[in-house]
Amino acid sequence: MARPARNRGFALMELLVALALIGLSCAILFGAQAGSADRAAEARFLALAARLAQARLAECRLTDAAAFAELADDHGDFGPEHPEMLWQIRVRELGREDTGLPGTRGLLKAVDLTIIERASHRSYTARTIVLRPQAQ
Repeated sequence: MARPARNRGFALMELLVALALIGLSCAILFGAQAGSADRAAEARFLALAARLAQARLAECRLTDAAAFAELADDHGDFGPEHPEMLWQIRVRELGREDTGLPGTRGLLKAVDLTIIERASHRSYTARTIVLRPQAQ
């Protein structure tokens, strides 16, 4: 028995609907992939910046009162090991108005270290409080 001609194969409308669904699925998948790549790049930056900040702040650990007095704003880079990264330190002396403790003038400094990635301008900031070492 012969089939009617209209029942053979796909109609043009069915083919267009199938192509639209495939295109929409691809767009959703590619969008999710692009977002995932951005989050991975951000995670890599944060991990590296935290490690570099920890190393740089370790250099701020002081052994004498003279070094405490010289602790001041500064900036630089990490040399050939990480040429894409910059650092900037802001130092502020803390007093009673900051701590709520009497007699702290000249004893504490807040050190804010910002790590900046040159290409993306991402930044990571860490803060530490430095206590003036006692004279021996």
